Amino acid sequence: MKTITLITVTAVLLVASSCHRSVNQTSSSSKTTTTTTVNDNTTTTTTQTTTQTTTVTQSGGVSGNGGVVVNVPVNVPADTSNIRPLVVSFISKGGGIDLVAFEAFEQWLGSHPSKPQYEKTHWGREGETNLCFRLSEFSTVSRAKFVADVRTYLADKELVLIQENAACSKR
Repeated sequence: MKTITLITVTAVLLVASSCHRSVNQTSSSSKTTTTTTVNDNTTTTTTQTTTQTTTVTQSGGVSGNGGVVVNVPVNVPADTSNIRPLVVSFISKGGGIDLVAFEAFEQWLGSHPSKPQYEKTHWGREGETNLCFRLSEFSTVSRAKFVADVRTYLADKELVLIQENAACSKR
């Protein structure tokens, strides 16, 4: 149980500090146990205090009591400024993108009542393209509806990938 708690605390600390370049944090916890024994007019009280210290370092290692080191992998992108709520990727498997689907989708976006803004990123030799949406013109509810509408519109397209909270970059 202590190991699971230690790993969980470590993971939370690593994720919380992922925005910082260096991570050096120490946390301590103490537990005090008091035992009282009564024998023939004699009372004995014993107090025991246990302290556990955990240090999280930049490398993702965790050192605790007894010098045990547990490495916790951290899969946090270094630069999160390029993350978009919705990325639609038109991909190719050797024969170019589905140009009909791409043009129809752009027309659908142009006729959408909210006129969603997006960035186009070309990244391949065969026309591979990302359409990256910030969705800042939508409320939370209408954003979820728009994403659902996009998924429905492009549901049967084999050469289209739809990702949420993904990087808008060249592949």
